[in-house]
Amino acid sequence: MTKNVIENFLNNEEGLTMVEYAIGAAIIAGVAISVFTALGDALASLVGSIVTTLDTAGGSGGA
Repeated sequence: MTKNVIENFLNNEEGLTMVEYAIGAAIIAGVAISVFTALGDALASLVGSIVTTLDTAGGSGGA
């Protein structure tokens, strides 16, 4: 009987599928965070450059 319980436990793959989905979700979340962080920094730099260019071209006529 104990041998059958151990064999059933080792052959059961339902839990493994959930672990695979959890690992996949964690990897996707990590990649998404990295991409959005990199894009955010690049976008902030681009906007800052545009603002500086417009301020220089426009003279001192601010708000």
